[in-house]
Amino acid sequence: MKLSGTIINGNNAAAGRFKTTREVLRKYGLSFPPLYFDTINIQIIEYFKTPYYDIINPHHELDEISRKNNEYWQFIPIVRINDKNIIGYILRTSINIHVEKVIELVTENNYEQAKLGNLIEIEIYD
Repeated sequence: MKLSGTIINGNNAAAGRFKTTREVLRKYGLSFPPLYFDTINIQIIEYFKTPYYDIINPHHELDEISRKNNEYWQFIPIVRINDKNIIGYILRTSINIHVEKVIELVTENNYEQAKLGNLIEIEIYD
């Protein structure tokens, strides 16, 4: 499956939350680095219904915000960005603060083409 969209501004909230949940995420196989401590927000062209994957982090293991809101995180593995193989995930949360056509992309280091307004194509595992 491929998703296409445009890179938009975010609020940088993920960076702080990833730092406070670093050890929990490592337990689920998500390490920072090589993953970058923030997300890239992408306004996608078509609605993306979140598939179910095993990488789900329950609220009681995450940070205070997650415990307070009974929030869980789901990391959907991606295969490529703009036809380049890359380690990365789409982060979806149960209290999605974004509209349904915005996804948060977590990549190794910081994806070098992540500039506002750039078009991006993401391929996820089917």
